[in-house]
Amino acid sequence: MSVRGIRTRLRIAALLLADARKAGTLRVGSSIGFPPGAYYPNGQDKAPAGQDIDIADAVVKVLATTARASR
Repeated sequence: MSVRGIRTRLRIAALLLADARKAGTLRVGSSIGFPPGAYYPNGQDKAPAGQDIDIADAVVKVLATTARASR
């Protein structure tokens, strides 16, 4: 899914907790390995894909933040 058509919504972003706004980053978690939720279509050394990833991309775009995933 492309998030190209999704716009930042400053009124929604303003609802974030002050600490999250200040950091500018949301930590996103997913159980990777269960398509279509989240999986590695091109191997574990490449970026994951799937519905969970698409939703996280859309949320961070609306909130004008970045996502941070950790293993």
